[in-house]
Amino acid sequence: MAHWPQHNLLRLPNKLGSVLSAHVYAGSHALSPSTPLIVFLNPLSEPASSWLDVIHAFRARCPAAWMIRYDRYGQGASGPDPADAEGLNAPEQAVEDLVALVRDIVGNETNVDQEAEVEHEVEDIPLVLVGNAFGCALARLYAAKYKGVRGVLFLDHYMTDTDSISLLPPPQTGEPEELTSTRREMERNLDPKVVIGGMRREHIPLLLPRCDGPPLPGEPFVTVGMHDPVPFAEEECKTNLGMEPSITLKYIQPHWEAYHLGLLKLTTPERAKGPMVVKGAAHNIQSEQPEWVVQELKEMVESIMQGLPPLPELEEGD
Repeated sequence: MAHWPQHNLLRLPNKLGSVLSAHVYAGSHALSPSTPLIVFLNPLSEPASSWLDVIHAFRARCPAAWMIRYDRYGQGASGPDPADAEGLNAPEQAVEDLVALVRDIVGNETNVDQEAEVEHEVEDIPLVLVGNAFGCALARLYAAKYKGVRGVLFLDHYMTDTDSISLLPPPQTGEPEELTSTRREMERNLDPKVVIGGMRREHIPLLLPRCDGPPLPGEPFVTVGMHDPVPFAEEECKTNLGMEPSITLKYIQPHWEAYHLGLLKLTTPERAKGPMVVKGAAHNIQSEQPEWVVQELKEMVESIMQGLPPLPELEEGD
């Protein structure tokens, strides 16, 4: 079995003009239809390093699993997207980049050369997607289009059916100043035209207009975790966005809760779990409450592995 170094600056076949920073963590067994492959998908404002605590803890719990964390083009240690004049990424393009990344790794690890054979091999390997915020939206887009996804763990899913600003009441003469200032800060920081983490996101409502559908093909396991409302309002929104906590809790929080509830309809009831409030987590659940993520991921992977061919016995020295 090939042993990947932890860090690779890859050049994808269709984007040789820029590098993609990816970390690949080999499992205890060769990559195969018996070994889960877990891919971590970043939010807009956090790089792949935000998954480190989860990855290190999970390796001890499930040594057979393979894991990938990476920075999208225009984010973290990766270069600009060579397909865009401004070097920016877009949701549809980010999904195709992920496809190319997974195929590149699977092709190398399984010694399959032909493109059609690599595609078939990828579909046979049980893929688990773990996303935080905008990474959840990319996970849904991937799972809706490509085969092989057996599980999706959503961590504070980005609300694709609203620009958030629209959740506030229309401006009125004499309205409280905290409402006016919150609206102003939201427009400055959250307007869909604002590029964050190298990502264009104006069209995400057209790609994912609903939280509850269409159902994901293959009926994957779906687990939904979301932020703790008070830390989210007081830390994430107030500290980082200048939004008044009372406004967040009154106008934003109810819609977010309803959105997360709707995500359970993306699969069958027996394979859906949540939504669960992750106590103490403001938004970046993977770095704020990594043990919660590890436990839920472990439960999901164990459920998936029950339906896989048994792992072969490791020979001495492997």
